[in-house]
Amino acid sequence: MTRGELVFMLERWVVANYDLMVSRGFTYPGVEIAVMGVPLDHPFIDNINSLAYFGFIGGNSPFAPDEYVTRAEMSLLFLNILRRAPDSFDDNYFDLLNIDEILSQYNDQRSIAAWAREAVAVMTDKGFLSGYEDGNFRPTRRLLRSEAFSAVTNIDRWFTTSR
Repeated sequence: MTRGELVFMLERWVVANYDLMVSRGFTYPGVEIAVMGVPLDHPFIDNINSLAYFGFIGGNSPFAPDEYVTRAEMSLLFLNILRRAPDSFDDNYFDLLNIDEILSQYNDQRSIAAWAREAVAVMTDKGFLSGYEDGNFRPTRRLLRSEAFSAVTNIDRWFTTSR
């Protein structure tokens, strides 16, 4: 799955759940955040700009919408979205999250980059995404569409029934 395809899927989910997100404390910067590296005629430009407007993506490095997204990158993007609706989590959830303990179930836990560890732990802890039968998470593996669909389905189920 490419970054653009994932953003398309997530932007549609955010739009569909916008009112619920607001009821869970979602706020956004309300200023346009530049997304570099996206041609103006890209098929997902509107979805990319929408997620940038909400502050979920953007920054100093090119977005590269046609590059494949990894499982670790997807985990971080999902966490960035979910953290912006803080009332969806139990009080002190993130303070009490034992990242090392959760990730210890993966044989390849040391290959999970520091920037992705919390995100992978939350995805695992909440059951949004899991490892493989061989006990590895494979954080740098290209995300499969079926994995993205499964994760979004699991998140949607949790998000719409929690609290």
